[in-house]
Amino acid sequence: LRPLCATCDKVNCDYKVRKIPVEPFAFSEQAKDRPTEFELFFRTKKAEYRYILHVKEEVVIYESLDRVKMDTGRRSALFRRNSETTELKGVFGKFKISEELSTTLPLLSYLGITYKKNEIVNDVLDWFEDSVDFLNYGDPYQELRTAITKSKEIKSLVLNIIKEMDL
Repeated sequence: LRPLCATCDKVNCDYKVRKIPVEPFAFSEQAKDRPTEFELFFRTKKAEYRYILHVKEEVVIYESLDRVKMDTGRRSALFRRNSETTELKGVFGKFKISEELSTTLPLLSYLGITYKKNEIVNDVLDWFEDSVDFLNYGDPYQELRTAITKSKEIKSLVLNIIKEMDL
């Protein structure tokens, strides 16, 4: 909430939001050696999903997708991937995946490219496309949305932090 408040007009910001204490995130040497972990819970009209992605130095270490159907409440694992194996489960069990799947490409992205017409894959990807605002640092218009200081030292520090977090 604090970063959102910093971008708005202070007069219009709620007093409580402006009073949230800012606690800087400290990177430890141990945390630097561990993967960056993302866990998303989201709901569409058809199902609730849990997507987990662990990335280290742009390599996918672990990834999984689980689903709970809204109409039946039935839970099912759709896939699990780690550095050694990839398991497609349930309705994804009939899918074929390349033996040479890139270690830097999330399986969800691969399924989106290969099986975009599948109802479940389409449901998940539609949620990502509609609900997550991805920044493409190669796009000059989107780059303008990222406010970075003119100081070369601070800019370098911020960009290194983003890189170390695999963002």
